Amino acid sequence: MEEEIIDEGKKSPLIYFITAFLLLLIVGWLIPRYAISPDPSPGKLPSLEEVRKLISNNSLIPLEKITIDVDNAKHVANFIATTGCPNGNKICYAKALYYFVRDNIAYINDPVSREFIQNPLSTIENGGGDCDDGSVLLASMLESIGIETEFVFIPNHVYVKAWLPEAARQYKTDGDWVQMEWTCTKCEFGEIPASNQ
Repeated sequence: MEEEIIDEGKKSPLIYFITAFLLLLIVGWLIPRYAISPDPSPGKLPSLEEVRKLISNNSLIPLEKITIDVDNAKHVANFIATTGCPNGNKICYAKALYYFVRDNIAYINDPVSREFIQNPLSTIENGGGDCDDGSVLLASMLESIGIETEFVFIPNHVYVKAWLPEAARQYKTDGDWVQMEWTCTKCEFGEIPASNQ
């Protein structure tokens, strides 16, 4: 009878192992879920006026002397990205730049029978441009912070796609490429209208 009581008081090492495993599983699930957002989004983005002030700052080359200046695009991209995403996430930066162009640059047609492409900072200074002007601006800013881009040409239109392997699967349509159609004011990051497909 004493042997039975002693056996019942002992716990198997398997119980400790299972308990430790379950605790690790719970901690492993909670920490990433609450510490790091799997789909970061930018906070408040700077206004077009704030970016124009940055451009007119003496540290940048005056607009009338610019052809296409990577350093100026880098300053502008850094300002927009870090204002909207203080945590330094590449996907958040890409979203911030996309939303800035989509929400602040007005779509304005080129003259009839004439194609005109503005340099990126002229598009900001003017506050508008056609599909290629905004696409050049967006691609310039993304490239200046190390995000590879390509232009997508469809009849009478162009938009940008960016190489973002880190992006959530929901944004990707072509391998690790994320589509960015800035002229679609209702499109979210990675979304393109059905007419572009």
